[in-house]
Parts: sequence; structure tokens; C-alpha cells
Amino acid sequence: MVSLIKSISLEVSSVIIVAGRCAFGLLFLLPVLGKHGIAALNSSQIKLHLLRGCFVAVGINLGFYSLTILPITTVTILFFTAPLFVTLLATPMLGEVVGWRRLCATFAGFIGAAIVINPGENQFNPQLLIPVASSVFFSISLVLHKQLSRTDPPWVLMFYMFSVTLLLTLPFAYSHWQPPGGINAIVIMIIAVFATFRTYSDIRGYSTGDVSFVAPFQYLRILFIGAVAYYYFAEVIQLHEWMGMLVIISSTLYIAQREFRLNRRLTISRADDSKVI
Repeated sequence: MVSLIKSISLEVSSVIIVAGRCAFGLLFLLPVLGKHGIAALNSSQIKLHLLRGCFVAVGINLGFYSLTILPITTVTILFFTAPLFVTLLATPMLGEVVGWRRLCATFAGFIGAAIVINPGENQFNPQLLIPVASSVFFSISLVLHKQLSRTDPPWVLMFYMFSVTLLLTLPFAYSHWQPPGGINAIVIMIIAVFATFRTYSDIRGYSTGDVSFVAPFQYLRILFIGAVAYYYFAEVIQLHEWMGMLVIISSTLYIAQREFRLNRRLTISRADDSKVI
């Protein structure tokens, strides 16, 4: 998906791509909405849905914009910092207890991000902070998602996310409006298909606690993206980026595995308690 965004970024503004992605996403949800009816959108947590939509809108616009101005491999690597921020936010926002092991892994992950950004170089690029900022906003939306998924199905979360993001992006898309050509319009629709499927998969993964199973497959994307970036955009992953990426991936994989084990123990403990009762 990121390679498609990069490929049309010279002709289409990132805000138009975001607006198109959300508009097509809503169209894809119409059959589901028709099946369940509009009444199913009457969530008891409307304000939280709207708040999450605002964070997603900022995060996705920053993320898409960073893909248009930076190497896509570098941006993708920095996107992987989102689980690190989720771990830090779990305590103040959800009241979860984060042990010293996960905190150490999180700290190591941020060291990996610093290696990628390489702030000690004379040619430090402050634009590298944009995908990190995008990850911060996405991590907040993920934490809010954990709360919302307890009461609402995935398609309801997606509906409000797409709607709020589209409404907040439209004014900026209007100011940069230039009708996408036939090919670019098709590409935006393809981006929406992949993005909608991935959003649904992420929501299901975080709802069921199977993030540790999905995470390794998500990290395999960097190999595909790196190959595409090399052959089509002449991008080469630098040594310090490889090093930082390995640190980030190792840290986030450990955090995912640790959370899975803790959730599993909690589930078994609750099951034993119910048997006693």
C-alpha cells in the first residue's frame, strides 16, 4: 500500500489520497450497514468514537504525507514504533500494569528509533519526526480502540473512524483539489481496498488479543517494501536503518509475546476461579 501512495504522490496530494481512502472505505461498509441497519450505529460510546476518529485523522494524514517526502522504507520502519507508545499509554489510559520487562523492551525500541533517525549526524532531517508523530497519534487511537472493542463490533469502529477522518480531511483536500486521473483514481481505490482489509484485521487482532500472532507477518512487509523501494524508487536501506529496525522489531515482538502470555495466564486464572465458584 505504501508503494502505491508513493507512486501517485507526485500527481496527487496526500490529503486527497486520505479522503479517497476513507470515502471508498465507507462505500465498502454499505453492505454491512444495510444488513445491520443504521440503528446499530447507536453506540453507547459515541464521544469516544469521535475522539478516536480525530486521532486517526491526524495520524493518517501525517503518515501519508511522510510517505510522499521520505523514503518509504524509513517511514515504514518508524511506523513500527506505534506498539512502543501503546505500551507507555496502557497505564495512564487503561490502568494496565506494565512490568519492568516490557518497559525495558520499550526503552530499547526507542533506542532503535533513535538509531534510525540518527540525530547525531550533521545532516539530521527533522522530517523524520513526522512518521514518529504519526505513530504517537495512531497509538492513542489503538488504546482507545481497546476500550471501544469491548462493546462495539469492528465495522462500527471502522464506520466512525472513516467518517470522522473524511470530514476532518475534506477542507484540506478541497484546498488542494485536483481531480485524479483515471489511473490515479483506480490506484486510490486499490489503496482503500488494502487499507480497509488491514484496518479490519488490526481491529480484530487487537480485540481478540492475537497481536503476537499477527505481528511477525506484519514485519515481513519491510522485506517486500524494501524490494519495491529499491527497484522502483532507487531507495537503499542504510546500515544504521537496518540496525535500528532490528532493535525496534525485536522489542515490539517481545512486548507482543509478553502481553500474550500475561493475557493467557489471566484467562486461565479466571477459568479456574469460575470452576471453584
